[in-house]
Amino acid sequence: MDVRLGKLLVLGTVLAASLSLTSIARADSVNGAVWTNAATYPNNLSTTAPTGPTAATVLITGASGNIFSFFSATDADLTAFLTSGGDTVTYLTGGTGGINDDVMDFWGTTQLVHGQSYSITKDDAVYLTIDGVAFLSGLSDTSADTISAIWTGATGSYSFNMLYQEVNGAPAELESPLISTTPEPGSFLLLGTGLLIVAFAVRRQARGQRIGTLA
Repeated sequence: MDVRLGKLLVLGTVLAASLSLTSIARADSVNGAVWTNAATYPNNLSTTAPTGPTAATVLITGASGNIFSFFSATDADLTAFLTSGGDTVTYLTGGTGGINDDVMDFWGTTQLVHGQSYSITKDDAVYLTIDGVAFLSGLSDTSADTISAIWTGATGSYSFNMLYQEVNGAPAELESPLISTTPEPGSFLLLGTGLLIVAFAVRRQARGQRIGTLA
């Protein structure tokens, strides 16, 4: 391999890497707010967050592809509940007390794929909106159950808001793979573009060498 070809390969590889790294959007953290003693079984289940001051605000960082992987068989401390799936929670304010009769609100962005089914397993109530429009709602407060729906919008990145209410004592559960830490499809497209540039440069260089040899 001559020096010029080596330079082209290095340039193309750097371009591919930079395109992919600058465009990857990872939805691996969400913000949250918590209201204590804000919901009482069987009343006060709602699709809107409480209006009073919050007991805690948090930033949750996912350790895996599923940020929402919370479960407690007892009236756990809020920290234990929010970190039960391997997540890391940073308290912006507050952060004490159990989770029973609490209302939690989470928001951020996530990548949704057209035609794919998404689900939430919850105990007790949950209400999810995507770009401000209701997508999944389950206000049952008697036992854990799973709700699901198919995303009919275009594939892309969307803002979400998830309201969760624990109102009926232990256990408490909120499980959903909605929040993905996988690069968006556009990132793979850009990475592929960079690799194509590399391949084109190599082919062109090789073709030029063959012509030079024949001449």
